[in-house]
Amino acid sequence: MENTPPKKNKFKIYLALAILTLILAAITYGYYLKTKVESLKTEKAFLSEQVTNQVNATIMLDSLKSEYIRCQKVVTQEQGKFAEFEYCKGLIKWFDTNISNPQK
Repeated sequence: MENTPPKKNKFKIYLALAILTLILAAITYGYYLKTKVESLKTEKAFLSEQVTNQVNATIMLDSLKSEYIRCQKVVTQEQGKFAEFEYCKGLIKWFDTNISNPQK
């Protein structure tokens, strides 16, 4: 008999390649998921900040509207003191220009 090198089992080689491919695919998919989660966290933080800002703006607008109504009563002399008259006149003018009719 001749001295030939032993034949490698092809099945074992293919099995090792398949396992290596699966491990590589799992690592790639894990990296994709990690990146996607980080992206969603960033988007959530941004949207949360936008909602908070919108709520704060709404609260401020409601406060301005109540002050506007109070000032209308001061100007028509339904309530308030005379010392508030000039302040209220200015607030009503500003409110009408900037809030009620922002297109002007």
